[in-house]
Amino acid sequence: MKPVDSRKGKPAETYPLRLYLAFAALAVVSCLGLDFLAARRGQPAYLFSSAQDRPAEPAAVAPLTEPLTEPVPRPIRETAVSEKDVEAAPESGARPRSEPAEPAKAPAREKIAAIIIDDMGNSLDALQDVFDLDIPVTVSILPRSPHALETAQAAHDRRLEVLLHLPCESLNHQEVQPPLSPVIRTDMGPGEIRALAAEALDSVPFVTGVNNHMGSKLTKDRAAMTPILDVLKARKLFFIDSMTGGRSVAYDQARRMGVPAAYRHVFLDSEVGADYSRDRLVELFELAQKNGKAVAIGHPFPETFRALRHCRALADRYGVRLVAVSAVLPD
Repeated sequence: MKPVDSRKGKPAETYPLRLYLAFAALAVVSCLGLDFLAARRGQPAYLFSSAQDRPAEPAAVAPLTEPLTEPVPRPIRETAVSEKDVEAAPESGARPRSEPAEPAKAPAREKIAAIIIDDMGNSLDALQDVFDLDIPVTVSILPRSPHALETAQAAHDRRLEVLLHLPCESLNHQEVQPPLSPVIRTDMGPGEIRALAAEALDSVPFVTGVNNHMGSKLTKDRAAMTPILDVLKARKLFFIDSMTGGRSVAYDQARRMGVPAAYRHVFLDSEVGADYSRDRLVELFELAQKNGKAVAIGHPFPETFRALRHCRALADRYGVRLVAVSAVLPD
């Protein structure tokens, strides 16, 4: 038997291997090409980074145009407040019951708050305490009080807004007043109510508006409020509902009659104490910051004035501007 010629068998053995290597190389080249094209199109690729995988260039950061402000120290509280003649005090910051809930509004460009000091006209010392605060307090004067004329004149000279603090009937009948300060009652006829309102207005000069003194009974009586608001409308005056009762319709009736009106959100001194009044000031500025504007009412107590000495610093801290009460009236 002849031996097999190894040289003749060699091409037969190496040909399949060479063909396999050629196909493998062609496959690798094809895959690389397809991978490169996928990367160029922004599709996932294995060997080349795609457009999607590349980190985005950082956006240019705009320079700060306004200084950073201190965050609000505390959340807004909704606390019940009351005055001496409150039957069922509404929550602080609450709307009158007859006023429908308003839809949420965009934040106002400027936050404002007004502070009214009631029961003025009985003491010139109290008036000096108001002046010493050096803030735009609105002074509300009791008609025919001993120093009503001097108080109104001096406040006007200091460019402070003057209100008439109109005595009105309360539910618990704490409105015992001297004869020179008559109280408007619900059992009076429209003519008598108009006459008393007009007489009270005539007794205090420089008045731009009226807020009720007591009145938790009168302000829930739409028929009794109408003659008062008739007089205000004829004299182009505004009305501030002191909200001394939980069922007041005075603000709503004023709006229905076309009398410019607002209402009290916070009582500064329904409990006596400088710390209490300071907390209520914080509440006032929180409400103004949230809603755009708010109104507080206080009385000429030493503790109230002590708290009010910090009023400007607190207002600045919350970004709120102090204004006369007419500035919070709806446009």
